[in-house]
Amino acid sequence: MGTAGVVWNLKEDLNHARWGLYLEASLSRWLSRGGHPSDSGALMQIALIPVVRYRFDEGRSPWFVEGGIGATLTSRLYQSRDTHFSTAFNFGDHLGVGYSFGRARTDELAMRAEHFSNGGIKHPNPGKNFLELRYTHHFGR
Repeated sequence: MGTAGVVWNLKEDLNHARWGLYLEASLSRWLSRGGHPSDSGALMQIALIPVVRYRFDEGRSPWFVEGGIGATLTSRLYQSRDTHFSTAFNFGDHLGVGYSFGRARTDELAMRAEHFSNGGIKHPNPGKNFLELRYTHHFGR
């Protein structure tokens, strides 16, 4: 999976406040390479996810943890050898830990565990998990 996105700060300065809130909009491309005839190949996913961030040491630390849950939509149903989604609409959630660096903390690296599923709206509901290494640069500072 590869993802590109944008974030909008919704509460205070995301890079220096103890608690932060932002909205993440992203476009991802999933690629299934199982070699099975039912594999759907590539599909696109759009997501809109509100995220809460906590920065340690009253906001002075470069380290943070965050979590979010929101809505996603794929261009078609995801299928692989052992996983068959029943809906193109799914929920996306993640938990992550990250580190801000650079002038005014405008750059950050984060490791996130992500999960996508339809929350039981329709069955089967196998879900899909990803471990994501993420780089973010904050423009306009």
